[in-house]
Amino acid sequence: MDRRAFLGLIAAAAGAAAVGAVVPKVLQSGDRGAAAVLHISDLFHPHHDPDDHFDLAAVSARAAVLGGVVLDGDGGDTGNGRVPIRQMQSITGQTYPTVAGARGAATASDPTKLLELLERQPSWSVLNVGALTDLAAALETDRKFVTERVAKVLVFAGEASPNGYVEHNVAYDPEAYVRVMTSGLPIRWIPCFDGGIWSNAGLASWVRVPQLPLFASARDPVKRFFTYAFRKLDPQAADPIAYLEVPHPPEDDEVLADAGEGSGERNLWCGALVDLLETNEIRWRGSQVARMESAEVAFSDDGAVSRRGRPVQLERFVVTSPEGYQGWMQDRLTQLLARL
Repeated sequence: MDRRAFLGLIAAAAGAAAVGAVVPKVLQSGDRGAAAVLHISDLFHPHHDPDDHFDLAAVSARAAVLGGVVLDGDGGDTGNGRVPIRQMQSITGQTYPTVAGARGAATASDPTKLLELLERQPSWSVLNVGALTDLAAALETDRKFVTERVAKVLVFAGEASPNGYVEHNVAYDPEAYVRVMTSGLPIRWIPCFDGGIWSNAGLASWVRVPQLPLFASARDPVKRFFTYAFRKLDPQAADPIAYLEVPHPPEDDEVLADAGEGSGERNLWCGALVDLLETNEIRWRGSQVARMESAEVAFSDDGAVSRRGRPVQLERFVVTSPEGYQGWMQDRLTQLLARL
C-alpha cells in the first residue's frame, strides 16, 4: 500500500468514527495464512448453534484470502445466514461472494454457484463445517475441475470410531459425506466426536471452554456481533450493522458469558482449528497438543466408520494432550477474536 492510499484509508476511518460507524480493522496478510479459503457452513440467524459464528470469526481472522462462503441447507435463503456474514464483513472490511448452497440431497442438487465460486481462484482450501452436500454435488458434476482447483479439504464432521454412531453433519446427507471422503481429494478429517455424542477419546475436535474469557481482548463491534447472535435479534427490528456501531455496555457481559444451559462453557468443534489450513501440528506453551496424521479409514453407506469395506487414505486429527488442547483452544481463539 503506498503512502497516498494509506493516508486515504486513515482519513476514511476517521470519518467513519466521527459518525459512529464500524471502523473495519485492516488485517494484514502477514498476520494470516496464505491460501484462498472457501468456507462452507450451516450458518443461520437465528442460530441453531452459535459455534458457527465462532467459526466464521476465526476464519475471517485467519484466512489470507477468504474467497467465498457457501451457506448450506436453508442458511443462505430462509435461514438468514447472510446476516452474520454482512456483519463480519463490516467488522473486517473484507468483501467476498456469499451464495446459498444446496438444499436436499447431493443427487438432487445444483452445484452451479459453488462451481462458479471455484472459478474465481486457481487454488482453494475448503473449510467445511456443515454437511458435504455442496462439495459432493460439485464432484458429481465436474470431478476433473474440482480436483484441479481444490488443494485440500478440512472436513469437520463425523464420528471417529467404528461404533455405528452417525454424527449430525453426516446424517444430513450420508451419501454426500461418503462420496467426498472416498473421492481421492486431499482430505484433512477432523471428526466431531470419538466414542459417541459428547465424547472425545482422542480422535475428535469436540472441546468445551469458558465462553466469557474468549472476549477478553475483543473490540466492541466483535462483542456486539456475538450478543446480536446470542439474543437472536430480528433483523427487521434491530438493524444488524447499526447494532455493531453501539458501544458494548458492561452489563452485556452477562450475555457473552451465557453459553446456554447455564454452563458458561462453549462447545466447539472448529474454532481456532482453522489453523489446520496452514499447519499439521498444534503446539501450546512449547509442547504438541494435537496433530494431523495419516490414517486408513473405511466408511459404511450411512457414513459411520466401518471395520469392513475398502479403506481410504486420508489425514485424521488426533489430540495428543487433552488438557493442553483445551488450553490452546481457549488461548488461540481469544487471540483470533482480538485480531478482528
